[in-house]
Amino acid sequence: MATQPLRPVTATGRSALRTTADTLILAGGALGFVASLLPFVSATYNGPLVGNNTIVNGVSAYASSSVNAWQSYATVGVLALLAATALHAVRLFAPVRLPALRIGWGLVTALSAAVGTGLIALRAITWVSGTGGFGYALGIGYGGYLLIGCGAVVAVVAFIQVNRGRQPLASAPPQQPRQQHSTASANPAATSTVELTMRQLADLRAAGYIGDAEYHELRQRALRRLVQE
Repeated sequence: MATQPLRPVTATGRSALRTTADTLILAGGALGFVASLLPFVSATYNGPLVGNNTIVNGVSAYASSSVNAWQSYATVGVLALLAATALHAVRLFAPVRLPALRIGWGLVTALSAAVGTGLIALRAITWVSGTGGFGYALGIGYGGYLLIGCGAVVAVVAFIQVNRGRQPLASAPPQQPRQQHSTASANPAATSTVELTMRQLADLRAAGYIGDAEYHELRQRALRRLVQE
């Protein structure tokens, strides 16, 4: 039975394959930073002209103003979202590996993005709720909607990656270890290559770059290739 080739592994031990999910996380974080500089909450006044605490009859006035997302605890939310994006970029491109983490760096990325987006949305909602009055109105600006949307994309995609990495797989056939042992004497070069691949996969899983499910799947592929050779 034909098998899919293993993902190439670079000298630093991480997968060289870039997925659509990685692109969404990085692009979402970058676009979110731009959105944080755009109007987060907008205020408008559309009513009669008021001067010296007196309404000028027959004369109307219009004015508007806005602020970006770098306000109050929304600042913490933006920083958390940017930290999640930066962490994912480091895991993909940095020449060094992050230390092993029990819960996995992927989950840290997802949680950071989710908490940051929640803080941003909460600040926007509380800012505009219960406001308004005679000619005044407050609302979430287009930058606020864009920022919340980008944060949601980063968080959801990161959680999907974590979930896929933890999906259970069927256990390997019990004959595989014996097949690997019997093949070792017949093809030592292939065995050495598979052993190197096994060590690389174990390092990737320990560093949090791949989940348990992906680790077992790639390990089974390597064993099947050894048997076929």
